[in-house]
Amino acid sequence: MCEFALCPRFRGVLLVMLCVSEASCQLIQARVGDSVLLPCVYDRGDPLPSSFSVFWRDNNNSVVLNIINKKPEDKSQDRKYRGRVLSFPRLYTAGNFSVQMKDVQQNDSSSYECHIPTIGFQHGLTLSVSDGRVSRALTPPPGHGGGAALTPASLAVSLLPVALMTSCVHE
Repeated sequence: MCEFALCPRFRGVLLVMLCVSEASCQLIQARVGDSVLLPCVYDRGDPLPSSFSVFWRDNNNSVVLNIINKKPEDKSQDRKYRGRVLSFPRLYTAGNFSVQMKDVQQNDSSSYECHIPTIGFQHGLTLSVSDGRVSRALTPPPGHGGGAALTPASLAVSLLPVALMTSCVHE
């Protein structure tokens, strides 16, 4: 059996994979034209420092919104988001840095990250925007063959222990 004590070189890999997985687990679905809330709430026990910045980025590292010293700053905002992304300054003191994205389009489908570097906080999510048409399901409904869907993410998580054990055994 492979344990971390026997495989120290995989410890960092596993932690990174778990962090990426946790950040990507939140899926927000919307239709073209909707307004959506992209949540980012700092709820750790430690208080926020008196001066800090929050950076919202998409998967291309484009600036969705910067919050500098408790003020939304839209000058550096990517033009794709200008006038469509707003935050809620009254909620900042409670650690809520969520943003609202208005009139979402299919090209807004992306992963997004809220980052507060001074305290090492990151929150990631994925926005999926559909055109509103109903598409045919690829997975059969429950009751026909068990109803369990195997997604690429669940397959990767299922195979991870096997890969670690195999690597440790062959060292």
